[in-house]
Amino acid sequence: MESSKTRSVTLFDGAFTGDNLVLSAGATSGFIYLLSQIFPNKTIIWAEQLSYFLAISMLKNSLSFPIRDVKIESDGIDLEDLETKWYSTYSIIECKEAKKNQKFLGALYLVPGNATKYA
Repeated sequence: MESSKTRSVTLFDGAFTGDNLVLSAGATSGFIYLLSQIFPNKTIIWAEQLSYFLAISMLKNSLSFPIRDVKIESDGIDLEDLETKWYSTYSIIECKEAKKNQKFLGALYLVPGNATKYA
């Protein structure tokens, strides 16, 4: 029998091992941990206006991430609102540079099924 560290699982045509998995006490703590590792410089988190309040509170108050809201519609996030707010925050030159340097300018936090529940 293989040890849990060497066992791998194939998912989405990629292998995951103990070296590249993160175990957490729950989805929110894992989410917070990963964001703080990926974005140590506190990038903007774009979030639906109606989001999971504990995650938003932790990101904003405990970890000091700037939060920007994005409208939601009955069929999901309002992409026009996101685009307008995105380009009022970042210039096209900044976006092109980030793409060229393979850097993320922000993160988008979505709650599955949010539009059908609240809009």
